[in-house]
Amino acid sequence: GNQEILIRVRGTHAKELLTLIVEDFDLMHDGYGKQLKVKKWITCNCSTCAESDPPNFYDFVDLRTRQEKNKPTVECKNSYDDVNVNGLLDGIFTTVIKGDEDREVEVVAEKKIETITLFLASSNELKKDRDAIEIFIRRENDRLQSQGIYLKLNIWEDFLDAMSKTKLQDEYNEAVAKSDIFISLFGTKVGKFTEEEFDVAYKNFKKNEKPKYIYTYFKDVPTSTANVNLEDLVSLRNFQNKVSELGHFYTSYTDSNHLLLQLKKQLDRIFEA
Repeated sequence: GNQEILIRVRGTHAKELLTLIVEDFDLMHDGYGKQLKVKKWITCNCSTCAESDPPNFYDFVDLRTRQEKNKPTVECKNSYDDVNVNGLLDGIFTTVIKGDEDREVEVVAEKKIETITLFLASSNELKKDRDAIEIFIRRENDRLQSQGIYLKLNIWEDFLDAMSKTKLQDEYNEAVAKSDIFISLFGTKVGKFTEEEFDVAYKNFKKNEKPKYIYTYFKDVPTSTANVNLEDLVSLRNFQNKVSELGHFYTSYTDSNHLLLQLKKQLDRIFEA
């Protein structure tokens, strides 16, 4: 029968890896010139084709052409539904080499990964807690990949001053407005930039319902009259009052483990919904 190579990749960057593999196959096929006939196909992701055997396939080149000409949909031959072109092209790719008489190569799309974007805001005094959340998100991605979910975490270290064409805080605020979940951490003070990011998140939540979820955490930091900064303490109390007046409930935590425990409970509620 036909010889077949099936490649499946799992992980947070599966799409990128499969794209590189497909590019390598393309280079290899180009070396054969006209002796090797190559076609690429994308599987339909509509609800009808998910239950069909075989599903409908779309020519990869045709989809790319539609995308370039701003044609947003293509009709499925099985369901006659209009299917989103970008959704088809953004799928995870599986490369199949079939050793039939024409030596065809099919590139098929599997189930699309749902990306949930989180923005984490905090001052540098809580770097340890911020790092703990970053590690926690990586572990959650390993667990959630079977559910087709990928958590993309944005933190302020991801933005580079040297690459910024505008005020860097404007880029933070834009990322906040585009996030699905906004998380802010506060310790002994409230920095003006972290408060600005919270304001942006809350304003967009009320206007556009995005971020869809806003979580605010205050760390119980032991203080004494010897090391307390009155100005920082006032900024903290004023912000807590402001958050309460907005009707937003904040959460207190003692250390990184306590923080992660509470964050995991919140995320589990989202994924179970």
